[in-house]
Amino acid sequence: MKKCKIISVKSLGKQDTFNLTMKADQHNYAVSGSQDVDKFIISRNSHAVAYTYISAWLLYLKAHYPPEFYAAILSCETLSEKIKEYKMEAKIHGIEMERLDINKSKENFDLQGDTIYFGLSNVKGIGEGPAKRIVEGQPYKSFEDFLDRFGTDASVLKPLLGLRCFKDRDPVTLWKFSEHYKNCKKKIEDKKKRYLASLEKYNNEFKRILPNESRSFSEFEKLEQLEEFKDQLDHDEIVEKIQEKQCLETDEGAEPRRIITEVDVEEGVQIELEEEKFYRKVKTKAKYNRWVALNKLWKKRQLNFEKYSNNINQTLPRLYNFNAEKYEISEDLAKDLSDLVVCEEKYYGFAWVHELEKSPDYKGNLTFDVLKSEIDTICGPVEIKVTKSMEIKSKKGTIYHQVIAEDVTGEVAKINVWEEDWNWWGSTFTPGALLRVRLQVPSGGFSTYTLEPNQIGFKRGNKKYKFKDDDIRVIVYKKGEDEKEKFLTDEEIFEQLNLEK
Repeated sequence: MKKCKIISVKSLGKQDTFNLTMKADQHNYAVSGSQDVDKFIISRNSHAVAYTYISAWLLYLKAHYPPEFYAAILSCETLSEKIKEYKMEAKIHGIEMERLDINKSKENFDLQGDTIYFGLSNVKGIGEGPAKRIVEGQPYKSFEDFLDRFGTDASVLKPLLGLRCFKDRDPVTLWKFSEHYKNCKKKIEDKKKRYLASLEKYNNEFKRILPNESRSFSEFEKLEQLEEFKDQLDHDEIVEKIQEKQCLETDEGAEPRRIITEVDVEEGVQIELEEEKFYRKVKTKAKYNRWVALNKLWKKRQLNFEKYSNNINQTLPRLYNFNAEKYEISEDLAKDLSDLVVCEEKYYGFAWVHELEKSPDYKGNLTFDVLKSEIDTICGPVEIKVTKSMEIKSKKGTIYHQVIAEDVTGEVAKINVWEEDWNWWGSTFTPGALLRVRLQVPSGGFSTYTLEPNQIGFKRGNKKYKFKDDDIRVIVYKKGEDEKEKFLTDEEIFEQLNLEK
């Protein structure tokens, strides 16, 4: 054996340092190294040299800088099934990945210490723009603080609440509060817009009364300041005026107006009523005193200012005294938000903790991919969750059953179970069941697995297991407990924020 130059290497599993050797008199290649080195396929294609250099660099980084390696590789990945696969592989190597954190997660996957945090822009529904804005605003003291500084964008709030980024309350209550908060804030902003529009209207009227005045009406803070115009304006004029008068919808020249009035329901409680009225323009001649008109304009502006001052002092709602029972949302949305796994599959693309991982019988690293990577292995164990099973009749009339299952990484595969084995294990392959099964790897260009045959050699009737209780090809796993969610109480929130009710 002699040393030779690396031609190309395709990794099939965990990598470490290695030596590439070949026989001097033949053109077959082999890999030697430590026991941690998995098998490699060696190619002699010259165009693979560039890929080999990249592979070698990745092997080195993975062996010596695993946290940085996984953080970088995840940042380049967009497929959720691959992200799940890298997450599981990183865990095997002792690298933990944390769920989305509203104060610690950055725009993309980010390494903090030896922990990788899920990136905001990697969540389905949160784009790069919102992710950048969220990061710029970190840290957030509470859900109310987030609403006040970031906003109430529903497309962003749904994944954040569904993924439990806020513990102030349960996600359904927080969603109801965000809708109530948004409505209250909009009313305050609408009142401000109407106030600013009225100021502009008063300034324009002031300019009409005093066309040569360079100052705006808003610059006069006291009524006494207008006294300088009294001598100039205090006299009657006959003017032709165009007035708007309320009329019927059928009158000539009638134009609709949307009128909003505020009605006091009880002390401190107002409601806005909106109605449509019709007005038309009418020409009239009348006495007009500019000084009197200026004084009326001043009173209107002062009255509007006082009204706005009262409204602007209205505070936005607080979560601690929010009664969620008064508000309703669709049943489907409430159901989705209440189910953490559903939200994770929707926004991460996979359940953060697979049901297999929750099982006390879970072994780990027994996946379809690992089984396929074992070149010399024909049959091996895989931990699966059954999602569906069906009876199939082949073209030759043979009856068999096919099971659709997924492994802990989320990879889905089909498994054929012949009739004889189904008689033993059919009741076990029910949707939702957690199993460890010994499978025969696909062959002949097919992608379907087969339950390991219960037969020794080619002679029919020569069975490995004569009784079902002795058969280790199918092992049923116990189901684990779901995560128990905990949300903050009022006391914990106020203690955390150092606030008083």
